[in-house]
Amino acid sequence: MLKNFWYGVEVSSAVRDRPVSLILMGERIVLYRNSQGSIHALGDRCVHRGAALSAGWVEGNCIRCPYHGWTFNSSGECVDIPANQRDLPIPKRGRVKTYPVQEKYGFIWLFWGDIDPAEAPPIPDFPQFADPQLRCVYGEYRWNANFTRVMENTIDCSHTMFMHRKSLGNADDAIIPDYDMTMGEWEAEAVLPISIKRLVGLWRWISRKDAKTERVYRVCLPNITFIGLKFDHFYLDTFVISIPVSPTVTVSKWALMRNFLKFPFVDAQTRKVGVRLLSEDERAVKTQDPLVSPFLSNSTDLLQASDGTVIAYRRLLKKCYDRGWWQEPSLPAAAAPTSVLTTTP
Repeated sequence: MLKNFWYGVEVSSAVRDRPVSLILMGERIVLYRNSQGSIHALGDRCVHRGAALSAGWVEGNCIRCPYHGWTFNSSGECVDIPANQRDLPIPKRGRVKTYPVQEKYGFIWLFWGDIDPAEAPPIPDFPQFADPQLRCVYGEYRWNANFTRVMENTIDCSHTMFMHRKSLGNADDAIIPDYDMTMGEWEAEAVLPISIKRLVGLWRWISRKDAKTERVYRVCLPNITFIGLKFDHFYLDTFVISIPVSPTVTVSKWALMRNFLKFPFVDAQTRKVGVRLLSEDERAVKTQDPLVSPFLSNSTDLLQASDGTVIAYRRLLKKCYDRGWWQEPSLPAAAAPTSVLTTTP
């Protein structure tokens, strides 16, 4: 896992009146909104007897544990122990961990690290979310794979013709032309044409065989990938945050944006297509060995020019590792692999 970044962790609309739980590399976290609608994040374990605060409820600016009613404010301090006599002080240890959070692009972002969040790389700019011509549909998918492998898969530009041959891949035209990578401090991007078959269902009419197509692949640390698909003047953009739940489980929360067929009844079909494509990918991704992308050494992989996006991502991972921003999972020995890094610098 990478540290000292803002992680996209949930869709904003998922957190309303009730607390919502999530797991980030084995750490249980609860998200909740106070009475003003502001989002907060605390460790999802009551310090009293270990019950999940996410099973409780919100009262004003606080969250109350469902087991014995201990109540914690947004600073993580316990402010009420119902069973105690009124003259008893609340123990100094009566507090839970807090996490900085913010909302952007319809997602909740949580800072994970040991530096000042103000000094961390900012959430990258994605103007697509402010484009009134694009209709946005949110969805999610759970992978049985490491998040570095999921990230690589999303920006991989040569698997489409095979993994998605029944939906949009064209294995008869699998050659990837030479392309350039644009490297930023914590991100990379490539733009290239790509051959696809005609889409199915309601989108079939936008994908003429002679349509000029273009894909934009963008990866931003720690957990953002973006694919922009263009058919002439039609756009289908996919924004994904990949959440590392554990070394072997990743949850993708995604937003599909389109400037065509912007009718509400098309949203279900849009979401269905997104889930189908990810499920097709998972069949291969969950089998990859080693578990984590071997970014410290390419000795286990035979990378080619068409793997430019993956190579760029691994360079970014190596940069984090060299800076000390790589964190091994702190999981019980029985739950964690011997080492998620199987290569040496």
